[in-house]
Amino acid sequence: MLFIQLLFVYLVILWIYLLWRRRGFYRVMFQLPGPIGYPILGSLHKLWNNEGVNTLGNLMSTYGPSYLFWMGPTPMYVVSDPRLIQELLTVPNAINKSRLVFGVIQQLLGSAILTLDNPVWSKHRRVLNAAFGHNILLSFMTIFNDESSSLVQELDAFVGKGEKELLSRFQNFSFRTAIRK
Repeated sequence: MLFIQLLFVYLVILWIYLLWRRRGFYRVMFQLPGPIGYPILGSLHKLWNNEGVNTLGNLMSTYGPSYLFWMGPTPMYVVSDPRLIQELLTVPNAINKSRLVFGVIQQLLGSAILTLDNPVWSKHRRVLNAAFGHNILLSFMTIFNDESSSLVQELDAFVGKGEKELLSRFQNFSFRTAIRK
């Protein structure tokens, strides 16, 4: 029993120490609009009403186009304003990715350009920018339009017929778009 009490005291002291070390960080975070999170759950209790994405939309109408949402003890800045998203994605200091989100994506995709960290990502991004320049993408617009129209025609056949397996249709669409000249 004494061991459990000492363990509890140690965990409380550790928790207080961690909060104290990050006090400046939390001071800045609490100035941003958003729901207050609980110590371990964060704001996740807001999502447990079977309306997860709808709840995020309701929070957006309450707190504005950008707000702070706590995923457990980790703050997530939710943004819907396109100008602010562009600013966040183009600033050179905000290239490193969240391990909470991109760790899961990296387990699913492996080491891909989407999940790489800054030094390697920047080098690969420079190479890909030349391949996906504005003029090059404009030259493919007729292909994108033709293939999208054919996909819409294929999907129109399924309207009103219940659930269908569409993964193979989308894979074929992607393949046809990629190999067409």
